[in-house]
Amino acid sequence: MTARWPRHLRGAWLALIVCAAAAAGTCADFLNALAQRESGMNPHAHNPYGYVGLFQMGEAALIDAGYYRPDGTGKNDWRGSWIGVNGINSLEDFKNNPTAQAQAIATYHQRIWGYIKAQGLDRYVGQSVGGIEMTQSGLIAAAHLVGSGNLAAFLRTDGRSVPRDGNNTPITEYISRFGGYTITGSGANCTQFASGHPSGGVTAPIPAPSGPTHAAPGMRVVTDGPAAGTINPDEAYYSVTGHSADQLARTIKLLVVSVVMLAAAGCWLGAWTLFSAGSSTWHRFLHDNQRLLVVVLLFLVVLA
Repeated sequence: MTARWPRHLRGAWLALIVCAAAAAGTCADFLNALAQRESGMNPHAHNPYGYVGLFQMGEAALIDAGYYRPDGTGKNDWRGSWIGVNGINSLEDFKNNPTAQAQAIATYHQRIWGYIKAQGLDRYVGQSVGGIEMTQSGLIAAAHLVGSGNLAAFLRTDGRSVPRDGNNTPITEYISRFGGYTITGSGANCTQFASGHPSGGVTAPIPAPSGPTHAAPGMRVVTDGPAAGTINPDEAYYSVTGHSADQLARTIKLLVVSVVMLAAAGCWLGAWTLFSAGSSTWHRFLHDNQRLLVVVLLFLVVLA
């Protein structure tokens, strides 16, 4: 992650980015900052854990982005096959095409945001957790670093659990460093980030993490919190349907409430019919409908 380009190439590349992203704080600026932190702006970077490119993407990320097919090994060994999106048919093709890398990360971040929403973590935007203001770009960067499962652990413990990646980078650094950028679900301006094909740079070795670690399939090594890259049922449901489990639950509740209200209306109408026909007294009619009202209210409270 500490790789740096030669100074003259770095200057040309930064000038290219400035031309591509005129307004500060855009999605292009977000990717610019992320690439500087992840690879030192080196599209050929390939770290010891198998993460590659400007944004240090692994197999799982590129599977989510639609560029790569699973190879069944659960590692970043790149033994699987490429789908051919944007002309990328090999690992070398990917390394040599920074434009495709920017497009891939933009797509991947859309998927990450979907996973975040599926778990209801988007509600933290605008809140302060662990003394840090949560923003959309900060949450996406955090999940990029250690996975949405670890992001959930951080948020739901009010910042008491601080997951780190295999290089001991805390999630709080990415939330702070990459917070406040204006980005959208459509990835506006992101694909303009890496026009051109820069070359050069030296990939600096990344020290192995100290202490106990575990590596989840295709993702970074994580030293704290749930395994990065694991997809919980909410994420899996969202990835298949495009809707969150919360949305499904609300829809089911609405349907149940509708059925209950229709049943209650039917009971009321039946009681009124009996009263109108002289088969029931007014007192009985009121008594039955009071009980019906209590039952319906209790049911609605339970569903709320």
